[in-house]
Amino acid sequence: MVAQELWAMLCVYQAVRHLATDSATEAAIPPARISFQHALNAAQRTAGADFPPRRPRP
Repeated sequence: MVAQELWAMLCVYQAVRHLATDSATEAAIPPARISFQHALNAAQRTAGADFPPRRPRP
């Protein structure tokens, strides 16, 4: 289970880094100027908008 969690975290890290690099390239700025934390927060907000939380049915 620990190995699975580690691989999941590494996959998310790579996905966020890829997103940040693509965004930096589009904006014509160096990818190093993109904060990982800001990119992660933006990804979480975007995913959260697509899948809003629901209350469990009784």
